[in-house]
Amino acid sequence: MQTDDILDSLLTFSEEIAEINDYMLLEEKLLFYAKKLVGADRGTVWYCDDRQKTIYTHLADGIDQLTIPMNTGLVGTAIQTEESIICNDVSKNPKHYSAIDLKTGYKTKNTIIIPFKNAANEIIGALQILNKDNGKSDFCQTDLRLLNLAVSIVGATLNTIFLNFQINKIFEYVASVADEGDVNSILARLADMGKDILRAERTTIWLADNNKTLSAKVAQGIQNKVSIPFDSGLVGHSYITGEPVICNDPYNDSRFNQEIDKQTGFITKSVIAMPLRTSDGRVVGAFQCVNKIGRSGKFEEADFLRMKMIASYIAKTAELNELTKEIENTQKELIFRLGAAGETRSKETGNHVKRVAEYSAILAKYYGLDKESIETLLIASPMHDIGKIAIPDEILNKPGKLTATEFDIMKKHAEFGHEILAGSSREILKTSAIIALQHHEKWDGSGYPSRLEGENIHIFGRITALADVFDALGSDRCYKKAWQLEQIYELINEQSGKHFDPTLVEIFFKHLDEILEIRHHLSDEFGHPYAS
Repeated sequence: MQTDDILDSLLTFSEEIAEINDYMLLEEKLLFYAKKLVGADRGTVWYCDDRQKTIYTHLADGIDQLTIPMNTGLVGTAIQTEESIICNDVSKNPKHYSAIDLKTGYKTKNTIIIPFKNAANEIIGALQILNKDNGKSDFCQTDLRLLNLAVSIVGATLNTIFLNFQINKIFEYVASVADEGDVNSILARLADMGKDILRAERTTIWLADNNKTLSAKVAQGIQNKVSIPFDSGLVGHSYITGEPVICNDPYNDSRFNQEIDKQTGFITKSVIAMPLRTSDGRVVGAFQCVNKIGRSGKFEEADFLRMKMIASYIAKTAELNELTKEIENTQKELIFRLGAAGETRSKETGNHVKRVAEYSAILAKYYGLDKESIETLLIASPMHDIGKIAIPDEILNKPGKLTATEFDIMKKHAEFGHEILAGSSREILKTSAIIALQHHEKWDGSGYPSRLEGENIHIFGRITALADVFDALGSDRCYKKAWQLEQIYELINEQSGKHFDPTLVEIFFKHLDEILEIRHHLSDEFGHPYAS
């Protein structure tokens, strides 16, 4: 191609791309003019996907869209070494990836490959041109310069195409986070997002606790839980100063803590860390990325902007989780205090409802209920006698035996409790309503208020029934003295299959040591179980 023709082609190329808004059309123009400039037969534009460690095509002459491992072929070599490649006899080059030729029937004879970068100087893809003069002529340094010029002309737009791909990845992550309900799963997704967007080998999310330590809530590549002093290492420095940190030579930085590398055998080569700030400015932890992927292996100032966005998501998630826990703890204490209020009116201790809750959790665990159900039962069961607030004092605190009429009134506390709690959409209160209504039902159908029997009684009601009777019999009440443990065991055994679910009775005795430990720990002399 003559010099005038080359200049004319480059001028026409630059004029045409200036008017193109369609990214795919721009790629077509790049391939068309790149082939024209060097007299080649085919071309491909490749992009990197660091998350999957692959390279993929948007546009490739003679083939459909294609994805291959990043370390594959001459293109993969050019991307990983960040150097252009001229190969004029691919048949003699062991790095040539012949699978594409076998798939398409095309025969690659020679090729020239030019990696291209984004504004942060990171390799994001490569232009590959194939078969000069149908493979009859060799590519040369002039061809390389011409193609570099063509790539530089469209470089900003190629970067925009790649950024569009990155933005789509961010949208994918955000959408996946929106579908998650579990905080730990959300944090894991955000850690993956950071690893992908910052092109890092590993990421860690550190959150501060009350013991002046940073705990790794997500730690990629580490199996065991890890905690460090809050001022330890580069991540600790970021946490206590509230400033981001980049270190591309950690072993020569006095702030770097080598202990985790020693424990895991991992070698940290570069680190970037960003403090996690809540909406009110508090630093609650730090986000850390380790080992930049790419030839340089170094994090740059441009990485801070990307990291700041992800760190913001992480901080908001941590803050929301903190608020949720605070609300849950408040709910727990309110439920406990409401439950204890019913017991206080009958001159019983608040620890009764706490013990019943803990006994219930043990029975539920070994019965095989899931973790969420156990936690709900633990919180809800203190409300089992809330209906007693509607029972007159003269009946509730009568020192002697109740008359038949008085006992009928006393039995109403189960329905009163249900009426107080029913109608809520909250799972805890719905569970509390069930327990309040059914904890005096009996396995043989002789209980109250509905004379339910067997498995028609909700498992929460059956569990609380046994836990409540065990604790009530072992406690002093206005109408009786506490029974001895052997007397209680005898009654529970005798009432298996009558008052109590026999499976639960079996579980009770099998794990009696755990139940007695709770009985001792929460004995009435220990006071308020939520005191701090």
